[in-house]
Amino acid sequence: MSIQEHADEESKSISGVLGYCKQRIVFPYLRLLGIMGLKPFLIDTTTDMCKFALVMNKVYIIFVTLVLIIGYTLQYLTCFR
Repeated sequence: MSIQEHADEESKSISGVLGYCKQRIVFPYLRLLGIMGLKPFLIDTTTDMCKFALVMNKVYIIFVTLVLIIGYTLQYLTCFR
């Protein structure tokens, strides 16, 4: 989908271009950050986050941190033997 595919006037306005960029660039980038653990994993912008989502965010951040620490430890142990 490109900006030129839309024939209406809004697609040529600034809000149309910003909406397109938000859909095609920002949302996939935020999903990638969520997968990498750099932003809350289960986030709902329309309502407040429930306690389950808060707990899952903390568990996910701890999990990602542990995986990184284990990876660095394995690299250290294999390189210095």
